[in-house]
Amino acid sequence: MRRLWIAMPVGLACACQPLGSSNLPAEPTLGTGDRDTEVVGDVDVDPRAIDWFADVGDDPTESVTVSNRGDAELTVIDVQVDGDAVFEADVRAGLPVALLPGEDVTIDVSLRTDDAGDFDAELVIDTSLGSESVALEAVIGG
Repeated sequence: MRRLWIAMPVGLACACQPLGSSNLPAEPTLGTGDRDTEVVGDVDVDPRAIDWFADVGDDPTESVTVSNRGDAELTVIDVQVDGDAVFEADVRAGLPVALLPGEDVTIDVSLRTDDAGDFDAELVIDTSLGSESVALEAVIGG
């Protein structure tokens, strides 16, 4: 006996009879199954930019919050600073960190003020949904 297999999207079902059977339905019977809601991930980063005005010798720190606003688990995989080396990032919880819906994690971003000048960088946050970024700018006076 030969069987006919029909590929269907997840959540749909097909009731089909073997080929050559005399009681084949005119059309396949489709059902929605138990899954009628789509699981969606959504990441929120706040703030999207940090501007510092500091003096040499100050060591200010600001916090960035990464929140899971979706319906599925979100993983923060890596955090890097791309740009001037006066900026440093530290994830309090360690990495990687899995966030359930509604949970968040804090990233501390600090500024080393050994030298006067204008500095900029980007805080890059790699998640299971892609990358997010925060603009970092600092003016350090002497």
